[in-house]
Amino acid sequence: MYQVAIADKSFNTGGKSKYNVNWNEEGFNVVCIAKTASEVMSFVSNEEVDLIFTDLSFPDADGIEVIKYIRTHCPHTKIIVVSDQTDFPYVKGAYELDIFDFAVRKQLKPATLKAMLKRFKDSQRESNSLHTLSFFENAEEYVLKRKEIIDILSRNAKEKNIDNMMVIALRIFNYQLLKQIHSPEDLVILVQNIISTVIQVIKDPVPVVFQDNSDNIIICMDFDPAIPETAIMNSINSYVRRINFLVKKFFNLSLSWGISSLSSENMPITECHKDALEMLKDTPIAERKARFDIPKLSTISLDEEKKVLSAIQTLDYDSIDRCLDAIFAERIHTNLSVQLMTGELMSIANRLCSELNIDLSGVEETAFEVNTFDDESDPALILEWSKELFHSIIRIHMEQTRPSRHSTYARFVRTFIADNYKEDISLKAIAETMGITEQHLSKIFKDETGEKLSSYLSRFRIDKAKELLEDDVNIKYLYSEVGFKNYNYFFVAFKKAVGCTPVEYKRSHVRKKDM
Repeated sequence: MYQVAIADKSFNTGGKSKYNVNWNEEGFNVVCIAKTASEVMSFVSNEEVDLIFTDLSFPDADGIEVIKYIRTHCPHTKIIVVSDQTDFPYVKGAYELDIFDFAVRKQLKPATLKAMLKRFKDSQRESNSLHTLSFFENAEEYVLKRKEIIDILSRNAKEKNIDNMMVIALRIFNYQLLKQIHSPEDLVILVQNIISTVIQVIKDPVPVVFQDNSDNIIICMDFDPAIPETAIMNSINSYVRRINFLVKKFFNLSLSWGISSLSSENMPITECHKDALEMLKDTPIAERKARFDIPKLSTISLDEEKKVLSAIQTLDYDSIDRCLDAIFAERIHTNLSVQLMTGELMSIANRLCSELNIDLSGVEETAFEVNTFDDESDPALILEWSKELFHSIIRIHMEQTRPSRHSTYARFVRTFIADNYKEDISLKAIAETMGITEQHLSKIFKDETGEKLSSYLSRFRIDKAKELLEDDVNIKYLYSEVGFKNYNYFFVAFKKAVGCTPVEYKRSHVRKKDM
């Protein structure tokens, strides 16, 4: 499914209907809706999507500058411009930045939008076909190039100058522990699966990927000299995020990374390789070389593991603390391997989270300070880390087993509207007050109450208007007393909700009083 972002200043007003298609049925997932340039630029600084719909003018920036920013940070993203701007200089400027398509907002109908999405999908399939064809046509050349690079980096061949190549080294966190608990055959399959993941993510340029003699995975990418270095680094950052996500999702493993600068006449690829390995050593998650001999396995016994699980089930912090104190007391004076100990504790935490339907990524960030430990770390710090890890799991489990938080959100919204209905409030204002996104708030409120938040706000204001009309308030000033911007809009909303005009409602109420 293709990932889509929409940057349109009028999306929540006139723009909403323009994008009224079933995105999932069309094969797309909308991951961002932005109404300002700063919002969309902030998004593309951290994420890369397949397709972006963008305006040519924003309240806080020029649309052409936004397109340039997207081009720099997401060089592979296709851009479709939807705008009221039809001046030739604007349109020409957009096409000069290699946009995929252009549409005038007033003329954008669902059928037109579907046709644009189909053209995009067709272009992607054609691009992938050409990429695959090109790759296989040059398969022999690729094999030779791969062998040449491996030989040079292994010092089995003479150094050869290759400009604009980047060398990346990555390592599987706790790989030494994996060696202890998995067979060599299983590890080979695991590494090959991770290498396959890397190759699937990095499509341009086609990478050379292999495992060296030190259990590192080496990635070499030969970039076009015409591509700016900032665009290259943005692509690399995007690749790293995707690979980290997929490896964590499918293999439940973490990776450490070392990334070199681009090779040049003064920076041969052997030096790039050396730099990547040095950076790999310095990354917080990277394993460090032990100053002493590798210690014996310090595994947590089955009985100790059962006690930990039993303590978690009681939801008692003191019980889990006593268990962990006892486990560490047995090992505090031994040659404790931090890598093994933390790996075993994380394994127990993983199983707990799986059994309790807890997303491990939701456990507080302090639980992941494991990445900063090495074999010289104070065992007391590791003990505190392990306590916080399991305390976090208990907290999340207790939150999940309480009544739904949605009702809390719905109550907050009702209270907020009751206190502020006279003001110019919006879904965005309420969401910002609560610290959640507009989309999330809208979905929670609808799921909990069965009513759209906007409908509830309008109904609340109409009910207040009816109360004031029954108290004989002057209709001329009534609309502003209940939060409507003008009388015409209030008149239409009131008649649609009540079935009569405000004047008719007031007269009817007066007659009832007289009777």
